[in-house]
Amino acid sequence: MKVKPTLITGLQRSGNTWTAKMLLLSKQFFEVKEPLNILREELNYLDLQHQFLYINKTNESKFLGIIEPILGLSFSSKDLINLLGRSKKIKSIPYNLLRYISVSLNIKKNKFPLIKDPVAFMSSEWLAKTFNMNVVILSRHPAAYINSMKRMKWGFNFAWFAEQEELMEDYLKEFEKPIREYAKDKFIPFGIESQILVWNIQHKLILKFKKEHPEWFFYRHEDISLEPQKYFKKLYTDLGLQYTDEINNNILKFTLKSNRAEAKKGKQFDFMRDSKAITTLWKQHLPEDDIKKIYDGTFEICSKFYDESFW
Repeated sequence: MKVKPTLITGLQRSGNTWTAKMLLLSKQFFEVKEPLNILREELNYLDLQHQFLYINKTNESKFLGIIEPILGLSFSSKDLINLLGRSKKIKSIPYNLLRYISVSLNIKKNKFPLIKDPVAFMSSEWLAKTFNMNVVILSRHPAAYINSMKRMKWGFNFAWFAEQEELMEDYLKEFEKPIREYAKDKFIPFGIESQILVWNIQHKLILKFKKEHPEWFFYRHEDISLEPQKYFKKLYTDLGLQYTDEINNNILKFTLKSNRAEAKKGKQFDFMRDSKAITTLWKQHLPEDDIKKIYDGTFEICSKFYDESFW
């Protein structure tokens, strides 16, 4: 396998950032952080209106020619001038200048962009086909995912889905009724039922992608967490990366049993963790009634990812 631009995506709170950090221990990649995340306002040069944007052949003309430097695939002086012209805030000017220098240098060193972006999930087919990318998709146990969302107090805006008619027609028709019902309120604060729907939507699509794209790489968060050296070595091999003793030892340091299991209070990311213990933290935090609700609400799809031993 030859190294090439790679997208790390999947459901939020499923180890996208952690996996990317471990892959960046290789000197063959450079990091591109969430280029389609509209909440990073200073980077929204595409004037995106929705998280989980669905780019496809019908609307691609809006993005081709401007998205390449945003993805780190190229960054010419013409690209820089174009992005500066689109900048909405003065503070984005020094950011673009530094990024122009950084991306240009990395490309000259024959490094490839590692694009970590869970909200690029719906555009993964287009990105892979248009730019010849590798795609790594991560899944996570529903109770672990919901426990993590509860810790972060994150809700969801189902209008991001409902207002994209092509997305609804091509990918989400099965879930149209509950999506449109939730979308009436625009933003839904954290809740077990709404997060069950989010998990089901994403993982039903993962099953679709897995069937239609055998060339992509699919990993469960739990497998990587329980045996990080084994599965990161496999992922490195899948992506054509060199897996050295130094990388192996660094991964071990990040995942040791002597590390804390819980993330530090108030931190979105905490990479120096007991990775094995993380897989069952949800059992300590979620009430039994919530666990049963998650089990019942996700069983049909979850059973295709996890057997009863994971409960």
